[in-house]
Amino acid sequence: MKDLSILSDIDPRKIIAELRARAQPPALHYDDLDAPRGMHAELTPFTRRTLMAALMIRLRAPMRTIYGRNDWLDHFEAPSARLPMFECTAAVFTRNALEPAEDDSHEAIWRPFGEVKDLCSTTLYWTQPMAAAATGVLIAPDRLVTAAHVLDQIPLHDMRFVFGFRMDDHFKPRVRFAADEVYRAVEVLGRGRPKHAKEQDWAVLRLDRETRDRPIPVIASAAPLPEQPVYTIGHPMGLPGKHAGGASVLTSGPGPTFTADLDIFPLCSGSPVFRADDALAGIVLSEPGEHFLPEGACNIFAVYQDGPGNTHLCASVFARFAQHTTQ
Repeated sequence: MKDLSILSDIDPRKIIAELRARAQPPALHYDDLDAPRGMHAELTPFTRRTLMAALMIRLRAPMRTIYGRNDWLDHFEAPSARLPMFECTAAVFTRNALEPAEDDSHEAIWRPFGEVKDLCSTTLYWTQPMAAAATGVLIAPDRLVTAAHVLDQIPLHDMRFVFGFRMDDHFKPRVRFAADEVYRAVEVLGRGRPKHAKEQDWAVLRLDRETRDRPIPVIASAAPLPEQPVYTIGHPMGLPGKHAGGASVLTSGPGPTFTADLDIFPLCSGSPVFRADDALAGIVLSEPGEHFLPEGACNIFAVYQDGPGNTHLCASVFARFAQHTTQ
């Protein structure tokens, strides 16, 4: 195997693209037989095994995805004590991702997760619906917090907040929602500017009406402490709601942020991070990086045994908009 240090300056995304290109069916290129189309010339001398080893070394530190074993649990698998927290967590949909029905219900427009992400057929959640765009959590009967960059990507009038997007069992997703499970956002009560600083990636929105009979979490006004257990509920990759526990706070700061080794994926933005006592400690911020690795002609989850954790925003930033707060 070649010296992996030679690859230390290569962008990991280029290595992943190279591996994916090699996994495609071979094609004859009459113009350049020595450098098949889609491959990077500087990586051609390296074998697939060498590239994969280099990729694992490069990504072990910056990756922010699944740590150790995958701790995701669907609604029907989650601890009963956590089920109320599903009820105050909403999936963020775009207006066009919901189809209205005659009885005032709405049905999600979706595609299988595995099909969208070209996952290997044995990958977990392959058949589950990929439909949501982000996550939010109630902090008052008519107020919800999510990440501000979600608001930058989806206009306010196009946002829909859906409660109850979950799996009822291993095979049955809830993709039809009653009228009292779907809400619009009508006003931005407060927000930060995430392009200026990560600790400004928050937005509090007022809903078109109050929610009823949904628990409102108590907001933790103090930052969580290192080694404090935490868990999250959200919609990774736009999937039905997932509970992810088995995690703890790694560091506190800088500023109103903290890191934790939670299992998160893209579209977890705005997901609530709860302490063990169910107080809302903060929300998940966006994290860059590749979250899938090529395995032959398809993709699998990226899983690492350790890493620096992922970054979250302390709830103290938006606590003044909440109904209940605590230390």
